[in-house]
Amino acid sequence: MKIGQPTLPAPILTPIIKPWISALVTDKVKLSELVTKYDSPINIYNKSEFHHNIQTFQNLANELELDLGVFFARKANKSKTFVTEAKAAGIGVDTASYQEVKDCLDEGLPADQIVLTAAIKNRKLLSFAVQNEVLIVLDNRDELDLLAQVCDEQNKSCRVALRISGFLFEDARPTRFGFVMEEAYELLTQDFIEKEAYSPFQFQGFHFHINGYSIKERSTALTQAIQLSDQLQEKDIEVKFIDIGGGFLINYLEHKSEWEAFHEQLIKSVSKKAEPITFQNDPLGMLYHQGEIIGKPKVYPYYNECAKDVFLRKIVESNFDGETKIFEALKSRGIQLRIEPGRSLLDQSGITVAEVVFRK
Repeated sequence: MKIGQPTLPAPILTPIIKPWISALVTDKVKLSELVTKYDSPINIYNKSEFHHNIQTFQNLANELELDLGVFFARKANKSKTFVTEAKAAGIGVDTASYQEVKDCLDEGLPADQIVLTAAIKNRKLLSFAVQNEVLIVLDNRDELDLLAQVCDEQNKSCRVALRISGFLFEDARPTRFGFVMEEAYELLTQDFIEKEAYSPFQFQGFHFHINGYSIKERSTALTQAIQLSDQLQEKDIEVKFIDIGGGFLINYLEHKSEWEAFHEQLIKSVSKKAEPITFQNDPLGMLYHQGEIIGKPKVYPYYNECAKDVFLRKIVESNFDGETKIFEALKSRGIQLRIEPGRSLLDQSGITVAEVVFRK
């Protein structure tokens, strides 16, 4: 560190911690007993917090009289506890692997409360899903053709949804995978009707995945998905639901001022105007070049005032056509809105406790 460089106090980020967690982590005797009994590390869950988070989304749906299907994104936590609690709460589960589907069925979750959205679906996974009548979200024509073979082998039909992409947002297309909307339209209005191999498919609705946490991009994509549904309705093809996936923000911090101070000090340290506050002065995605900071930190927005149900509200209350809002457009068409929250349902619902073996 150069002479004259200021020494700033390390930034403080005060986390939001529910009372049950505070009480538990300060009870050293109880924690010691648990580690002795179950070994280290251990995961401790509070199921009531999981149900509370579910209810926040359902309360919004009730207020807006919106048909909302909630599917817990299982990939966010592998514990079967949350599958059991999802069943108890009457919500579905979004699965991304053979084992996740199997766990849900083993826990007694009805097939119509399970959706398979795995990015990679091999024959074994598709066969298992068809056999158990699980809704399958398809991403590409290779999956379509493989699924057609599986249905033919089992002599069974199956419920399917199409993951769509190619939404126009300020001349950009912010989605990574799925059928471009024009291709999805062609597929449903021609191939699904004309190709005998696709006759076992029972089309249910659309799904999409938007990168990042932009409300505007999600509302734009949802608007365009509804418009695509209108085009299909003209061909007597019904869209029962539109699934907008997950990515609902969580607020992890107590104070906005601390979050802003952290970023200010990070910029100073990366600019070599203060001591490092990250390991090896990691710029967290920024670049320091010729005395200037380029870019912004690529970190989760740990403090935000638009979390969970508030995030969803801003999406569905966005403008649809100048006269109606998105939730009104969905209601008037009888289209169910589906969401796949993961971390936002798990917020404050568990902690991991580990014993320190040694210090170095």
